[in-house]
Amino acid sequence: MIKKVFFILIIIAGIFGVGYYIYSNVSFVEDIAEVPIDEPQVKEDVVGNLSIYLINKDTNEIQKEIRSVSLKDLNSSPYETILNELKLASTSSNLLAPIPENCLILSVTSNQNILEITLSEDFIKQDTQNGIDKLILKSIVTTINNLKEIDGIRIIIENNNSPILGNYSLENIYTISDFKE
Repeated sequence: MIKKVFFILIIIAGIFGVGYYIYSNVSFVEDIAEVPIDEPQVKEDVVGNLSIYLINKDTNEIQKEIRSVSLKDLNSSPYETILNELKLASTSSNLLAPIPENCLILSVTSNQNILEITLSEDFIKQDTQNGIDKLILKSIVTTINNLKEIDGIRIIIENNNSPILGNYSLENIYTISDFKE
């Protein structure tokens, strides 16, 4: 008799165990109905790090600064995103942006691995004394050189056929090798 009762209890426990397993592992329609199907899923914008080079006014050299940028912006308009970062002031007081904040970036195009940047005249009106002209160009070229598809830059100034920045003619194409010492 004890064997019969024990056998019945094992069968009942087995039925409850199988029932619990099925209940806990099967999705029901009510669970799915809680998620709205027609609403688009919003993904957070991913932020990445970008190396830019600013002018250290204490040492008269360029200095790398890491900036956090939106990867969405970087993918949709990489050149404009990078150039806009070169306009922003640094959190460090001794680092200068190579492109004045009031300077307009009018257009940016890539042509046979050369990045052509059209800027407003505010770019050539900035202070270029004490070798800052070279550092301005070196800063921009070094930052843009992070892009593997770009070998050099040409800066075009709106309404100016022969622009000069300090001692540098902007009619030239500048590459990273122009600033190696």
